[in-house]
Amino acid sequence: MKTAGMPTCVQAGECKLRMSGRSPAMGCGMNRFLVTTIALLLLGSCGTMQNRMAERKEAFTRSMDGWVARGVDELVAEKGPPTITTSLSSGGKELEYAKRNVVVGASGPYVVSIYDPTAGGRVPQLKMSGISTNDLTCKLVFRISSANIIESWLSTGNDCY
Repeated sequence: MKTAGMPTCVQAGECKLRMSGRSPAMGCGMNRFLVTTIALLLLGSCGTMQNRMAERKEAFTRSMDGWVARGVDELVAEKGPPTITTSLSSGGKELEYAKRNVVVGASGPYVVSIYDPTAGGRVPQLKMSGISTNDLTCKLVFRISSANIIESWLSTGNDCY
């Protein structure tokens, strides 16, 4: 929506004013500055989110690696009984811990501008966003030796770390 007195950027380096008394270079330059600043902030936040996810994954991996070479009784004492226990032909077993969360949410209301000839032009209208559902899962499998020592672990899912 354009307002009186605000510059209109037509092409790179070209600016027109709808009202006199303002410097065209200042108006368009300010718009470019704001767009550039916002773009840099958004790009920076993406990198920050990726760094946080990488840090969480590293911390999770260190935590899980800490279980290797420990006794199965310690694992069960801390995590509780496994969801599934599978006996292996080697005399060992696999303990599986599984979790699932379904998160339902909505983004909330937003405003759109629609054309209404009875109102003489464009008018704001409140809309509601759709409902989203996210299925969050994590499965941890610990391989246990015949001597009841944790040999390795494996994780699958989108909500482990």
